Amino acid sequence: MPQNKAIKTLLTLLNEQGMKMGIITGKSRRAFDLSMESMAMPGVFSTVVTGDDVEIPKPDPTGIVSTMRKLGAVKEETIYIGDSNNDILAGKAAGIHTAGVHWLGTSQSARFDAQPDFIWTKVDDFIKLLQTPAK
Repeated sequence: MPQNKAIKTLLTLLNEQGMKMGIITGKSRRAFDLSMESMAMPGVFSTVVTGDDVEIPKPDPTGIVSTMRKLGAVKEETIYIGDSNNDILAGKAAGIHTAGVHWLGTSQSARFDAQPDFIWTKVDDFIKLLQTPAK
């Protein structure tokens, strides 16, 4: 499955399962909006924090903590997924689970020095996890 289609499938599945989703990106608000429009996915996330919204960028956890507060998220039930070492460091600083991903054509970090809880190279890896019945 092409990655953009797999990402749309993943986000649809998460929405169908009632998962609250936010995004924290270093992109400007305008660049983020253009990305969402080009992927035909505007409005997928309940809350968005862009580089324009924070004073200190990742690995500072401020954007994550703010997003969790807005979503009413509990640390033990939250995972932060990112493609850079700073994403993983920010998630760890926020005290939540982390997943490092290399499922896009380009990633910000070729490897994760910060040791995420999970590493996924394909979107399907995460989709399979979501579809696995809980024990």
